[in-house]
Amino acid sequence: MIRGVTLEGASMGVHYYLKPNMTQLENLEVWTAAATQTFYTSAVCAAAFTILGSYNKYNQNFIRDVTMISLSNSFASFLCGFAVFSTLGSMAFHQNLTITEVARSGPGLVFIAYPQALAMLPLPQLWNVLFFLTILLLGFDTQFVYVESFCAIFMDIYPRLRNFHKYSREIFLAVCNVGFCSLGMIFMTEGGVYVFEIFNTYGVTGWCVFFIATCEFVAVGWVYGADRHWDEINRMVGYCRIRFVVTLVWKYIGPAICMMVSVYCVTAHSPLSYGSYVYPPWAQAICHLMATSSAICIPLYAIYLVVTSKKPWSQLRRKVNAEETKRESVISEKEEML
Repeated sequence: MIRGVTLEGASMGVHYYLKPNMTQLENLEVWTAAATQTFYTSAVCAAAFTILGSYNKYNQNFIRDVTMISLSNSFASFLCGFAVFSTLGSMAFHQNLTITEVARSGPGLVFIAYPQALAMLPLPQLWNVLFFLTILLLGFDTQFVYVESFCAIFMDIYPRLRNFHKYSREIFLAVCNVGFCSLGMIFMTEGGVYVFEIFNTYGVTGWCVFFIATCEFVAVGWVYGADRHWDEINRMVGYCRIRFVVTLVWKYIGPAICMMVSVYCVTAHSPLSYGSYVYPPWAQAICHLMATSSAICIPLYAIYLVVTSKKPWSQLRRKVNAEETKRESVISEKEEML
């Protein structure tokens, strides 16, 4: 960023980055893209925070952690904008083009436009090595979290995977990584960028991730109960003054916004394209099946539980409440002992 803002023509890119275009606020696609980016960069509804948070101590102040993660994530994204647009502004200045003509979204920005801009700097080899090393480390950092989440879920569901060998965890991680690497080899083919666009647009993104968020809001705010959940938070981190705001978000604001965005993504759908290439109908069907596969498990499993239960819904609900009350009493006894 420091090197970028000192380049000739960088001010043009920074001005383009910071000057707001208020007319774009009328475009719902801008709001949808912003919400999708926020969900993706924060790993919301991807089980990552749930898994990593389960390793915390009981009294860990996770409200402070969530606040710090959200603010630092937004601040880092803001700084990255300066680094990118200042460099693109210099590139546009030297090529006598506009920022819109130079900037590209998606992989085109990472692998074409930005490396071209770095090639115009002194010592371009050094800057490109640092840039792609950063991209590589970002990929590793992301995979650490998601592979850990994937393996932890399976080991919790099937405890035998954890106990069958002294190095069972390492063996399972190795098998998962080899499998994921084999699946990812398809992106290295000549047509891999087209497959990448399918995963990038429909793989746990778009309408399905907002549907999952809606289900989580309903599960916590209404089924489990926002008041009960907040009482547990008070036991863990102490008294907080934001109960009304958080409860309002959990029960009303959050699910309403996520459902509206999900419905908009479905109704405003347009055929997937990459450049001038429009994906054929069979590829569009694969796209929708991929998105549906991430969300359909929630209602199907809920229906399965209700159908297979031999007790009426009211009795089942009372049983769940009784189990929760028993669990809360056990936690209270442990707290008193501590």
